[in-house]
Amino acid sequence: MDASEIQALISSKVPVAEYFGIKVETAEPGHIKLQLPFSARVQNHLEIVYAGAIFALAEIAGGIAMLSIFDASRFTILVERLSIDFQRPSRQALWCDLTLTH
Repeated sequence: MDASEIQALISSKVPVAEYFGIKVETAEPGHIKLQLPFSARVQNHLEIVYAGAIFALAEIAGGIAMLSIFDASRFTILVERLSIDFQRPSRQALWCDLTLTH
């Protein structure tokens, strides 16, 4: 699937991605790059990027990267564990550039 097909898939299957404005920048087998634009929809009460939006960005990227190399008719992609180590607050767009290695 190309970036526009991945964008349509995310928008239809993960409504929060569309709400947050997550955009597909790169889509290749085993590699995905998503952008989380900075907007009021991703801000918390401190006007920084909400942790849930960051989590959604990472979780969606991981799922799409896995779907790009595994047959979805044969496998169910499910997150077992995900953690985020926050480095500092952000008041700007964020990207998740994920490459699977195996």
